[in-house]
Amino acid sequence: MKKKRTKKMIIVAIIVLVLGYLTITPMGALRLSVAMTGITVGDPIHGFIVKIDNDDSYFEVKENQVVYRLENPPIESGTGELTNWLVTKHGIFYTAEYYGE
Repeated sequence: MKKKRTKKMIIVAIIVLVLGYLTITPMGALRLSVAMTGITVGDPIHGFIVKIDNDDSYFEVKENQVVYRLENPPIESGTGELTNWLVTKHGIFYTAEYYGE
């Protein structure tokens, strides 16, 4: 009985750590958002392997925001290439969304 409980606790701890990384770091939030978009496009793994460049100089954004540019971005049928992404800090958490061209 204790082994099952210990195994469940380890699994829960791993899930919490992964979700923490994906929401407490800007790169993690960006990769999660791209992966979630990749689910609709058909390639969720792409979000975790895509190359990312910091492209602050080209866009004017608020103090708590950063724009990142993806190399070889996912392609959505209605929008096209999803190249630029805006990452916003909310307290200790980050969120990312497609920013447009």
